[in-house]
Amino acid sequence: MATTSLLTVAEFEAMALADATNGWELLWGEVRQMPSSGFEHSGIGMWIGYKFWQFVEPRDLGLVTGADGTFVLSREHKIVLVPDVAFVAKNRLPPADQRCGFFDGPPDLAAEILSPSDRLADVDEKARTWLRFGTRVVWIVHPGPQTVTVWTADGPPRVLGDTDQLDGGDVLPGFQIAVAELFR
Repeated sequence: MATTSLLTVAEFEAMALADATNGWELLWGEVRQMPSSGFEHSGIGMWIGYKFWQFVEPRDLGLVTGADGTFVLSREHKIVLVPDVAFVAKNRLPPADQRCGFFDGPPDLAAEILSPSDRLADVDEKARTWLRFGTRVVWIVHPGPQTVTVWTADGPPRVLGDTDQLDGGDVLPGFQIAVAELFR
């Protein structure tokens, strides 16, 4: 990951919105360019987003975002992250005419798909950061071993394998998908 000097959230937002290539995050004021994720990664992210959307839309539960959905977790700590897929509950959404730019706050659920270039320690730290700043559930999807690690604030991470069911917990009650289906 390439890094540059420390920025404020406002400086980062101006830079990132002007850069059509996207792929940037801000962690503790440090700008990080995220590496390209690849074909499989993108396909898994789209599938999760599609399955979320199929569940969320008819129930009018909120908004599902993809890999360009950007979240300001903390202006004070200068943290802006971009999950591969996210869900924000309807009661937390700003009015439709105020949804341009970054979302000011955490998603309720963030899903990150591991890329071949990701270091597990970095991804685990990112999951802890999501939770620390208010995300209720984080899914870390591991394409290689075909597992999903579910992080919540109220317990240790749980690793689910291809025979397990992944659910939305308290964030999306009733949502369920077989882990194996993510890798079909």
